[in-house]
Amino acid sequence: LLVRMNAEPGTRYASPILFRGLEPIVHGRYPNDGPHALRQAWFDTVTQSDMWASLAIGMTRAWGCETGRYGATVRLGVADFVFDHNNPDLDSNVSGYLPLAPVGLAHSDSVGLPGFKTHGTAVAGALAARGDNAIGIAGVMWTAHLDLFELAASDSVPRDPGKHFATVVLPLAASRHVRVLSVSVELPVPGGTDGLFARKQMEDGIRDYVNADNVLIFSLPNVPTWQPASFFANDPGLIGAALAHLIDTGDSVAQRGVIMVSGTAPNNQFWSSSAAITGNIDDVIAAPSLLVTSLLAGGGGNIARFTGNSLAAPLVTGVAGLLLTMDPTLSAGDIKSYVLRGAREPLLSDTSG
Repeated sequence: LLVRMNAEPGTRYASPILFRGLEPIVHGRYPNDGPHALRQAWFDTVTQSDMWASLAIGMTRAWGCETGRYGATVRLGVADFVFDHNNPDLDSNVSGYLPLAPVGLAHSDSVGLPGFKTHGTAVAGALAARGDNAIGIAGVMWTAHLDLFELAASDSVPRDPGKHFATVVLPLAASRHVRVLSVSVELPVPGGTDGLFARKQMEDGIRDYVNADNVLIFSLPNVPTWQPASFFANDPGLIGAALAHLIDTGDSVAQRGVIMVSGTAPNNQFWSSSAAITGNIDDVIAAPSLLVTSLLAGGGGNIARFTGNSLAAPLVTGVAGLLLTMDPTLSAGDIKSYVLRGAREPLLSDTSG
């Protein structure tokens, strides 16, 4: 409610007197995760703090109202190549690692993809690392029902990740009522006419998922600031190509239930120019992506700093999850509207904001 009130035109600031009608409200809530030095970082300035990403998007104030612990019926998802299946700061929030490998075959977790596992674990941690448990970090949602969809296959069964995502992961996410799906990987486009078929298959998968009243949140590629705007059209990945075509053709699905995310640095500047490459700023939001502290694969609640737009999408997904926790009846269009309206609007001619 506070998020919506603060997003309304003309509202200067809205704050409750009581929290849940029982507890006194504080103007911020700070989790106890990590070592003492990390906990102290919550009180540093945004540009100095190890947890600058959470501070920059106002999470300490939001956690004074909601952390996700009342949102057990809200299910979120992350699609990535592979995740750490034994991370103590993430396991309690994970509902399942999907799809399961065929019986008798090695699961992708044991295939030996340390780089991919690190990426997936960092993305999932930014969204839903368990908060206030004295280890690791606090994700945007401290308590969540999180489905982790793995795109990598066992080494015995090759898998086309694009086809798998479009025809298996998206329908499975819809059937499991995953209201918001975060995607921070890009997939290759097959050559020739196969590429056109694959793009159409991806468009159909996205359309069916969003038409089930769900939201897809996608991290735009990491693009240098000098990259021309034609990059997205001339050298896209498969998901990006499908989204670009949906937007270019005015498909209502993209307008209603797709949020694309670019990145920002601690100085509040765009970390890349990828926000401009779609040609439609109304569909893009920027979130922290430079030196974002998250979970490190390998267990033990270890943490590290990561850089890349991949870390931006899960932060936005967590915000959407908190909105759904407060009001599970929100439609996909409501979620997108509140997320975009709650952000500051940058000027494309300026790098700040």
